[in-house]
Amino acid sequence: MMTNKTVISSGHAKYVRGASCYIDEVDEARKAVDQVAEYLNELGCTVYKFHDDTSKTQRDNINAIVKYHNSKERDLDVSVHFNAASKTDNPRGVEVLYYSDSNKKLAENMSQAISKASGLKNRGAKKRTGLGFLKGTSKPAILIEICFVDSVTDVNIYEDKFDEICRVIAETISGKMLAVVKKASTKKYHTVVKGDTVSAIAREYDTTIAKIKSWNKLDSKYTIWIGQKLRVE
Repeated sequence: MMTNKTVISSGHAKYVRGASCYIDEVDEARKAVDQVAEYLNELGCTVYKFHDDTSKTQRDNINAIVKYHNSKERDLDVSVHFNAASKTDNPRGVEVLYYSDSNKKLAENMSQAISKASGLKNRGAKKRTGLGFLKGTSKPAILIEICFVDSVTDVNIYEDKFDEICRVIAETISGKMLAVVKKASTKKYHTVVKGDTVSAIAREYDTTIAKIKSWNKLDSKYTIWIGQKLRVE
C-alpha cells in the first residue's frame, strides 16, 4: 500500500500511561512517531503527528486520538504502541493489529518489514475488532506494537535498531525507499579487571545489568573473569 498522506499518533497519553518496565511505552512511542514522521517528510509525504498531552481518562484519550485522525484528509491512520506481558529474558517480538480484512496485508507487510530490519521476532498481523482506535478511525488503519517493554531481548534489539525500525516503518507506509546512510558502529567494550562486578561495570558505563547480561550471554550468576571483554554499549 502506497500512501502520500498519513496521520500517525503515539499510543496512550501524557497522563494516561501505558505499559512500563525496562522502557516506558508512552515515552518510546512518542520518540518513534517523531522519527517516523521525520522520515516520511524526507520521502515527500504529507504527515500529521499527534501526541495526547491533555486527556486524563482512557475514554477521553481514545476519543482525542480518533478525533484528531478523523479531522485530517489522509490515506492511512497509524498508531504506535509497545506491548507487555511479564518480565522475561526471552524474545517476544513485533506484531501489527488491524480491524478490517482489507488492511490485513498491510499489517502483515509492516510486521515482516520491522522484523527483517531489526531482528525482532515476527508475531505477524493480528485481527482486533475491539480496539477504539481501529474501530473509530474512518480510513484504513493499523496499530503497530513494536516490541515488548518487559522482554530484555526485545528492548535491547529495539534500542540498538531504533533508527532501522523507524526507517522501515516510513518506507512501508510510503512505498518509497530512503537513502542508505552507513553508520559507524557504536559498540563499546570493557576488559574485566580484578574486583570488577557486573553491577559496578553497568554503573560505570551508565547501562543496565540486564543489557550486559544479554549482550554477553552471561549465565544466571553473572559469571565474569579477569581479561574477559564485555560489550557495554
